[in-house]
Amino acid sequence: MKLALPPFASDVCAVAETPLASRMLGTTWRPDAPVPLEELRLLRVHHVGFDGKSHGGEIIVHQAIAPATLRIFQILYENQFPIETMRLLHHYDGDDEASMADNNSSAFNARPLTGHASGWSKHSYGVAIDINPVINPYAMADGCLPPAGSRYLDRTQEAPGLIRPGTLCHTLFVQQGFEWGGDWSHVRDYHHFELPLRVIGYDSPSV
Repeated sequence: MKLALPPFASDVCAVAETPLASRMLGTTWRPDAPVPLEELRLLRVHHVGFDGKSHGGEIIVHQAIAPATLRIFQILYENQFPIETMRLLHHYDGDDEASMADNNSSAFNARPLTGHASGWSKHSYGVAIDINPVINPYAMADGCLPPAGSRYLDRTQEAPGLIRPGTLCHTLFVQQGFEWGGDWSHVRDYHHFELPLRVIGYDSPSV
């Protein structure tokens, strides 16, 4: 049974030259990161937790996609799509695997491509968003990340916050031009949505 919720609330804040920027330095951002702090925006949004209640969450994205991202989270909230937690990656010292293990939904984190020592992840540009990574794991031939997500490799099951084609979360992101990692052939990244770099005026790097 769905609970009555307060109206959706959100806020958009600059990141550069704030105490948040100081906390990010050395954990989720560094001077050689592919986008400057001036291009990032902190979004504070309400989301519905796995307990069915309204919670405050935070996520950082590139300024160019902030309006579309806010709209997605507003519709998810109004339809009570559950997101367990939304904490910034500096709370995990930039450790993506720790964030995934906590089923944390997140976006910006200046880090290499998963499984590579070099090359920047789309998260490093603020154009990739992960939703409920335990429920929607990164599936590989030899297992998944986070390991606790193994129970959700059967994508036919029903579970709170699970993403499949045609579900509300999937539909909203795809309508905004996001590519879903669950459609990839080499791996299946069920929690991952990303936009091409041209959306923010960047060229795709060669890696």
